[in-house]
Parts: sequence; structure tokens; C-alpha cells
Amino acid sequence: MQQQFQCPRCKSPISHGAQFCTNCGQPLTWQQPQSPSPAQQQRGSIDLKTSLEMGRDDTVQKLLKEASQKKKNGDLDGAIVLLKAAYNELDKHSWCFPIEVYLRLPLYLQEFGKKDEAWKEFNRLVLWVNSKPRYSCEIAPMEVSAIWDKMRLFLQREGKNDYALQFAVWSYLSWAVGLYVQKREGELEEYKAETNIQKTFKTSLHKAGKEFLIDRLVKIILDSLSNLPVVDYREIAKEVQEMMLNSKH
Repeated sequence: MQQQFQCPRCKSPISHGAQFCTNCGQPLTWQQPQSPSPAQQQRGSIDLKTSLEMGRDDTVQKLLKEASQKKKNGDLDGAIVLLKAAYNELDKHSWCFPIEVYLRLPLYLQEFGKKDEAWKEFNRLVLWVNSKPRYSCEIAPMEVSAIWDKMRLFLQREGKNDYALQFAVWSYLSWAVGLYVQKREGELEEYKAETNIQKTFKTSLHKAGKEFLIDRLVKIILDSLSNLPVVDYREIAKEVQEMMLNSKH
């Protein structure tokens, strides 16, 4: 039976010898080949030097668990206090959890109706990831992509589907940048395929009632993908906004 491995960061299945996790983009450093111990075989996870550093801290896990329980009980203030305590604990170390952990705060705020605060926190996270030394150039685009996707979902829930499309496009392009810098050429080629772009944005355009714009949107995205790893997100936003405002069936 082939030994199974997990990403030490997000716990997704990975192949032995992989340089990056295909789910979260975490760079992987493998030890020299050696016979795995029975415990390692049973556990089926990587024995990496980073495995402990990537999130098995009992204090942080306990705080996150308690925050989740507070949220379930309707105690937003208590949940936020515990989340921030967990984040402060993380800041004491050179490692950090996947961005989904940090996204809990704006998602909690949105769920409890504090929409302005949630939006500010989303934007703060984008700046934070891009300025955080611990986020390598290989991981940062993936993390920013995840944030922008949640912002897309936030806007769709608010009925702002035209504006949401901008963040859907940003998220898509940022993930492409991550694939590019990680040199995952095969995945990138599939990702850049016109059929994949059409499939990805079908729902967002449907929600906006503008499915007929798919060809124009595909062109905008393909033009941007031709310049990787450079992406002018402001210019992309301008093009998408103009397309939506001036659209005619």
C-alpha cells in the first residue's frame, strides 16, 4: 500500500516529493529518504521540520476552538477577543496558519451584521499578507486569492453582483500568479484555458444577469494572463467596471 502524505499546513493530500501543496501553495521540504517508522506509516503524514511550526500549537488551537464555540453561542464580542488572542499568539512565532484562520474575523463580523467592519478587515488582510515577511512570494498570491474570493462572496450576499465580479477576477488572476511563481506549468496551462475561464465565471455573470458578457470577460482575463507574473489589478478593475456599466445585450 502506497504511503499517503498530508500538507503540514492545510492537511490536504499531497504526492511524495512535491515542491508545493496544490491546495494552499505551501512550499514543501522533504527529509532525506529513510525507512518510515511504524508510527509514521500509521499516521500517514509528512515528518517535516515545519510540521510543528505550521500549526500544532495547543494554545492557538484551544483559543480558536473556544472562539468558535463563543460564536455558536451568539457571543460575538467574546469570539473576537479569543480570535485576536490567537492571532497575537501566532505573531510571537515565525509561522502562521493558513489564511482561512485569519478570515474567521471578517466572516464573523459579517455574520453578525457588522458589514463595514468586516469589509475593512478584509482589506486589512490583503495588505497584511503582502507585507508579512513570513508569507513567501510563492504563497502570498494564493492567500490573497482566497481573501478576494471571500470578498466576492461577501458582495454577492449583499446583492452587489456587478462589483463582486471584480473580486472574482482578481482572485482568479492572483491564483494564476501563484501557479506561475511556483513553476507549476502544467496546472497553469489548464488554468489559463478559455474553457476553464468560461466555467469559472459562468455563475458570477449569471448572478449579475450578464451571461452575454462572457466572451468580453474571457478576453480581459486572457490579456492579463499573457503578462504573468505582472498583473495590473487597478487596470483590470477599471476594465471590468466599464464592461459592466456599458454592457448591452
